[in-house]
Amino acid sequence: MVSRKTVATGSSWREASVYVSFGSLYIATYNDQWTCDSEYSSYSSCKEDEWWCIDRRRLHWRELRQLRHSSWWNSECTYSAATYIIAYTIGDAGDLTERAKGAVPGYLLSQWSIDEHAGHLRVAYTVPQGVLVGGRSTQETDNGVDILDASTLLRVGRVRGLGGGERIYAMRFAGDLGYMVTFRQVDPLYTLSLSEPTDPRVLGELKIPGYSDYLHPIDATTLLGIGQAGDADGRIRGVKLALFDISTLSDPVESASIELGGSTSYTLVSDDHKALLFDPVRKLLVLPITEKSGWSCDAPPSFHGAKVFTLGEGGFTLRAAIEHGTNRSSHHAFPEGGNRYVCASEECASGTIRRSLYIGDDLFTISDGQIVATSLTSFDEEWATPNHEVEVLASEGSCSLNGRSLPWNRVAASSSDIYCVGTRWDGTRCPVTDSALQGYSCTGDGWRSFESLLHGAVSPCGKLPCAQETVYNPCSMWL
Repeated sequence: MVSRKTVATGSSWREASVYVSFGSLYIATYNDQWTCDSEYSSYSSCKEDEWWCIDRRRLHWRELRQLRHSSWWNSECTYSAATYIIAYTIGDAGDLTERAKGAVPGYLLSQWSIDEHAGHLRVAYTVPQGVLVGGRSTQETDNGVDILDASTLLRVGRVRGLGGGERIYAMRFAGDLGYMVTFRQVDPLYTLSLSEPTDPRVLGELKIPGYSDYLHPIDATTLLGIGQAGDADGRIRGVKLALFDISTLSDPVESASIELGGSTSYTLVSDDHKALLFDPVRKLLVLPITEKSGWSCDAPPSFHGAKVFTLGEGGFTLRAAIEHGTNRSSHHAFPEGGNRYVCASEECASGTIRRSLYIGDDLFTISDGQIVATSLTSFDEEWATPNHEVEVLASEGSCSLNGRSLPWNRVAASSSDIYCVGTRWDGTRCPVTDSALQGYSCTGDGWRSFESLLHGAVSPCGKLPCAQETVYNPCSMWL
């Protein structure tokens, strides 16, 4: 019996991107290069895999000096950039057959920049400034959507000129429609008609301060935008949730919005859309967020967890604010002294809520350190359980794994502090409980990773009462 498995991974923002439909796999890669005119044709043998059209490493120093004083060195080269796409057909057994190759100008933002629909591939892209397109060099950044025949990857339609001088911050395809957000100083939200592949066009535009970097259709007439608030001068403020009324596609309107925290606040949804929970039946929205006040990156968070909203005619109604662990919203969640970046401590990082889900009338929020259940009727906390247990250090030989005695070099610590001796990386003193583990120092950046603890941790203290000085996790491990 032969087992076959097809695995594809990728990302975007000028890197490889992967899109998979039921019958096709598309791999998109970005490439940019310089090309020169014919005035210095002896040096202008450009190839697709070369950054410069002249391989300067092969030139004699006299030639390099001559070129520095030539017009080529300053202005005779043009810059081109494109995303190249390969389409594969997925067979019944998971085998891949190359079907076609194509390209669009510029680069893609994310997985939301590419979509297959009704026999066509729609691709949204940003063309950088100075790129050679159609024999002309762009004077400013430009954005557009190309529609390609899915079988041949030949372009059948194009809409360009969206958000000149800006770049795409969010894109969402929804059937025959598309929604694009570009940003530099204000946030234009574009509504696009893609129903006619040969004639895609802009239907409407809404300009507001700030930007959305994730778009989520709520229903046929409402679009949710998550991003950052801003002012008319382009200065960024806190995390912003916005509802857009798209019932009239030619005239989208912001019907409701809410701003959370200061300019250095952030939400995981901006980088990981799976961190968002939205239920259209309950109109339930759960947003993981770290709120910070002011403009300083070093300020401690005022809130670090997830906020639960319901959506209605009045916009966003806050139902619950859920935090995990201890000291999650105070200065104690950060190392004292030095740079106190967000979640620079174990307390803060382990309390970051990464996923939310509901079963019946119970909402479960999940972080590295805890699972918390919240009632969706009263919105009160019902119970909480840690994802690992903390126990007092046991004597050597008292732990076992799969029925065998577990030596100390296979024992993992529940806290990196116990391996810190003297001072931490930020200059602060180690906890007093470290006295039980003298002779062991911090590694690298000052913290031992779980992996290094699991494979290299050795305790010189295996007997009571010495063991009572240190909180340790000898038997319950994350395996």
